[in-house]
Amino acid sequence: MKVLLEKGLIGIFLILIIILSSQLSNASTIGFTINPSDEWASFDGDDWVLGFSFIVNNPITVTELGVYDYMNDGLIDSHQVALFSSDGNVLSQITINAGTSGTLSNNFRFGSTNPVALEQGDIYYIGAYYPSSNSSDWSLSDPYAHAFESFNIASQITFEDRRYEVEWDGTGDLPFPQLLGDPGMDFGYGYFGPNFKFTATPETGTTIVPEPTTMLLFGLGLLGLARVSRRKNISIVFFFSMIFFNFTTPANSSIITLTDRTAYQNAGSILQTNDFEEFNNWGDSYPGNPWYSDGITYNSQENVILGMGINIYPSSRFLYNNYWATPLQADIDRNPQYDMFSFDLAFAIFNATENTHYEDVDYTVYTNLNPYSFTINVRSVSYTPTFNGFIATEGEYFTGFEVKGRGTTYGMIDNVSLGQTPVPEPATMFFLGLGLLGAAGVCRRKNTNKVL
Repeated sequence: MKVLLEKGLIGIFLILIIILSSQLSNASTIGFTINPSDEWASFDGDDWVLGFSFIVNNPITVTELGVYDYMNDGLIDSHQVALFSSDGNVLSQITINAGTSGTLSNNFRFGSTNPVALEQGDIYYIGAYYPSSNSSDWSLSDPYAHAFESFNIASQITFEDRRYEVEWDGTGDLPFPQLLGDPGMDFGYGYFGPNFKFTATPETGTTIVPEPTTMLLFGLGLLGLARVSRRKNISIVFFFSMIFFNFTTPANSSIITLTDRTAYQNAGSILQTNDFEEFNNWGDSYPGNPWYSDGITYNSQENVILGMGINIYPSSRFLYNNYWATPLQADIDRNPQYDMFSFDLAFAIFNATENTHYEDVDYTVYTNLNPYSFTINVRSVSYTPTFNGFIATEGEYFTGFEVKGRGTTYGMIDNVSLGQTPVPEPATMFFLGLGLLGAAGVCRRKNTNKVL
């Protein structure tokens, strides 16, 4: 009976490890998020399929499709949403019903779909059906978000262009939205009616393997618990099981933001830095598109290093994207994984006049689990660069970022850094304590045998 108890405990804890590891590795990420203040529009009189095309930077698996819900108060119409391969084949299609039945997330209502694996480097299309309105009142139909000002992109994908198709009768598969939208039109840079959620696709042949030291401590702890349970009430084992759940169940993810550079530097080890000092002192420099430096790949459409010859920042060099109305974008290396990230943020108004309208600067920091968006109101701050430090928690690490000024305002960065904190994961600390308890139980058992 005692042997069966030991084996049963070990089996239960191993099953828990498998379940919890699976939960940790399958966090869902939204493809695109938009600024709720962006303009919106809806079409009247035609049956449109609106969407966009995108490129996959890292293998992902699409698990949900969604559609934009202006005001988050429910959809007026039902919308078919479909995901397409680049040759027009429908990979997945669902209907998001009118009302509030879809799951609301970041201004979009989502529904689950059969998982669809998307390959790295391939182009895919997504479209949503917008039926014609029976009234001239646009408020009686669902608008889409065209995101003229800004939109935030998950680091695993790259926005290619907006797409559309016209005159669908609403039956059968959604038609392929292959027609290319003109970025120069006033309707903005993206038809963000449809959206999707995804998880990272594990690489072929990889499995989730706990750290050997952690597993050793865990096994030793199990042995100790089993021996304790021979003499004590089984409630002791239950108590430690609850502690295990408390330390290993995923909590609400978050990042710590710091505005003090010294506090950030003292939090861990800074492993990569870039102040762009290698570029010319005067005039602009063009490092390339994309451009890799010090653990970061800058994917902006036109990376430019602003020289020291301007009046606003006479002694610094800043990186910005010179391609109008598109963000400064970058991917952060994932091997090693960095849970510390910082940069100095500045802004400039090029060709400014006394009538220039100063706009805000938006920036988003991406981790392996979530995007985190921030805004600087440039009308309330000086031109002095501001330090922005971030520390990831709860098993997160940084995967990318983007910076975009609104209107004629340009967001720029300098003194970029990456680092790692020395703090062990909570689960590892628990296993350490559990292992020590197990070691004590084993030693006590051996000493008892000697006395006997």
